[in-house]
Amino acid sequence: MANHWQCIQSPASTVLRHAAKVVSMSQFSLSVATRGEFRIQVDDLPLIFDSVNSTESVAVFTASSENFVINLRFYLQSAMSLHVKFTPLTRRAALVEWISLAMEKVMVGPHGRRMRVFKHGYQSWSETRSFGVDEREVRPLLHWLDVLQANPRNRASNKRGEFTSESYTLIRNQEHDVVLLAGQQSPFKQYVNFRSTFNPKSLARNQFQLQWRWDFGGQRLPLGQTKELDPLLFFVGQDVNELLETYLQTFKPANIKKQSLPSGWCSWYYYYTKVTGKDIEENASCAAVHKIDWQFFVLDDGYQNAIGDWLVENEKFSCGLAHIAKTIKEMGMHPGIWTAPFITMKKSKLTQEHPDWLLRQAYKDKPVLAGWNPGWGGNFFALDITHPGVQDYLRTVFSTFTKEYGFRFLKLDFVYAASLTGRPYNPAYSSAERLTLGYQIIREAAGEDTFILGCGSPISSAIGYVDAMRIGADVAPYWFDWKRAILTRDSNALSTKVAIRSILNRAQQHRNLWINDPDCLMLRDTETKLNPDERFSLINAAIITAGMGVFSDRLEALPEKIWQDIARIRELTLACDKGKAYVLDFMEREMPEIVYNTAGYLEVFNFDDAPKQKVLDLKGRLGDALPHGAKLVDVWQQVRLTVEGKQLVLRSMPPHSSRLFKIEK
Repeated sequence: MANHWQCIQSPASTVLRHAAKVVSMSQFSLSVATRGEFRIQVDDLPLIFDSVNSTESVAVFTASSENFVINLRFYLQSAMSLHVKFTPLTRRAALVEWISLAMEKVMVGPHGRRMRVFKHGYQSWSETRSFGVDEREVRPLLHWLDVLQANPRNRASNKRGEFTSESYTLIRNQEHDVVLLAGQQSPFKQYVNFRSTFNPKSLARNQFQLQWRWDFGGQRLPLGQTKELDPLLFFVGQDVNELLETYLQTFKPANIKKQSLPSGWCSWYYYYTKVTGKDIEENASCAAVHKIDWQFFVLDDGYQNAIGDWLVENEKFSCGLAHIAKTIKEMGMHPGIWTAPFITMKKSKLTQEHPDWLLRQAYKDKPVLAGWNPGWGGNFFALDITHPGVQDYLRTVFSTFTKEYGFRFLKLDFVYAASLTGRPYNPAYSSAERLTLGYQIIREAAGEDTFILGCGSPISSAIGYVDAMRIGADVAPYWFDWKRAILTRDSNALSTKVAIRSILNRAQQHRNLWINDPDCLMLRDTETKLNPDERFSLINAAIITAGMGVFSDRLEALPEKIWQDIARIRELTLACDKGKAYVLDFMEREMPEIVYNTAGYLEVFNFDDAPKQKVLDLKGRLGDALPHGAKLVDVWQQVRLTVEGKQLVLRSMPPHSSRLFKIEK
């Protein structure tokens, strides 16, 4: 029992605490939000402590009212798990928005102000990073940015010391090397979000509030029938990488494919929506001439007549999508295509003919806004995945793409729209289940042999349904967009720097949940604002974390040297895919700078805006990887270093640069 959780009951309080570490939670509070006829109604309920079963090590609590009964069971093992059952008793309680449990007093370590919180983003593009508890998580000024990039039902407060997270979060006491990880478990029927609040007055005593919500999104539950919520797990330890790895493996999909690491080309980051059928044919022909080892060749946004009308090509693709797919296959690659299957626009044929297919707002007879895109002409809206008409439409689109046209790669974009809150045709699905339903329909229509990439996707409800997942914001042909970040207060402004931040902070999801997609690599040295150091920081981040290798340039314009780089990038990425990437300074700063891959590679970044000397302390996992006498070979510059002493010094790294080393012992 030395490493187990315990439940300590006294007349004054009930405390859940870890027996080996100074980690505890007390002062519980429970809230339930239901959807009324005109507004959301919130009930605060007292939790009644029932008992602790010493044989099974289970702490039991109940809460009840005339509207519902809730049962909570904490299983007190080395990893504490929480199982909750909810029973609605009246019609008022049948439409559930969320259920929230807060621990008003949480301690991680005996004391200390050097605490950090890890925020895991809601979907592919959402901000994912760690914060010091004296920092501020900002909320964008424009509400549609929340809808487009984050979770509008778990918005940042803009208050110093208050932080949101989705699916899981970690709180680390840096002074005492103590970490608490709290995370959602399968079957992922609800979205689970977290909120950590650090009050400066109680921080000296190392106390903070941790709240989590099971978000149903207005799901209708049968009266009198008990609903089991997704379980939660609580881990305590010292090594953040080990805790995260252990957690992710608890729900590693049984059907995760052991397929080779995908590689290929995508039209987006050179042609954008101006791409033509001729562009695709020319680039596919160029790739075939160079005999490059690419599996997929992907046509991105720009072929459709309107968003939502995926089988109606515009005049730039008068040759037809079937012809495009056939041409790519003749060049020795599998054809791929982009869609945004769960959104539509006002001008589309789909919207004009089937306005009832759009998800409606909860209290107004208006469509749910899914975002705004100037390239498409403005606002776009969410489809209602529970509507039989939408389901048949999805089956038609994706069976046509795959079985009739021959596309073997599907990039599904903006898929968060399926989970937006509204008044669906069938309210028996939670918001998370609506997205899962959409993935299931597409997978059945496309077949198991079609490679599916999720993008703009909430994380938890996609596990087990996609082959690969975009794990960061869009890259860009520039380093950072200061104007957008400042003027719109968008901390997730599209840029190469922000993309790398998520690539590193989500590195451990690779081969645990799916194949990570770091987004496209751009190698061109013209028509870009990225300098060579910045380009190779993105390339090296993709290599050492072993994600998909998809390139996006006009291939005929690339010199022979870049074609040689493409082959070398593929070789290095395949080598790193045989190992496991660990971010060694994970949760030490916003932008981690040291990544070790167990296949024998080390990468060091300088994200500062000025040259910097990097001094690495050779301790812990890094010390094991780099013992005295080990040789480091820079894979691009072929410079050799020998490890001597207890530090490794890299002198004068340029701004925004990185160095990728092969370790030779």
